[in-house]
Amino acid sequence: MSEWTDADKRAAMVEGWNLFAVDGNEDNLQIQKYDAPEDVAEHYGIAVPRLENDMVAWEIVLDAAMDGSELHQRALRLISEEEGQSILVWHMGMAA
Repeated sequence: MSEWTDADKRAAMVEGWNLFAVDGNEDNLQIQKYDAPEDVAEHYGIAVPRLENDMVAWEIVLDAAMDGSELHQRALRLISEEEGQSILVWHMGMAA
C-alpha cells in the first residue's frame, strides 16, 4: 500500500472509510467502513463518522472519484481486482 499515504488514510478516515488489507494480504485491498469509528477517533483524535455498511463507503468513493478527486481515484486504482468487480456489479445494480 505504498501509494496510500498517511495523509490519504486520514482524509479517508474523516469520511468513515479506508483501504484495508484482507487477511493481511496487501494484494487484496478493499474499501471498507470502520467497524468501530469511535476507537479510531479516540486513537487519532479525528471525528470518524459511522457508515451503515461498506456499500455506503463504496458510494462515497465512487461519487468523489467521478467528480475528479485524486484521493478517491487512487483508492480505486489500489483495490484488488475482485473488490473492483464487486463494486462495479453493485454500481450497475444501483443504476438499473
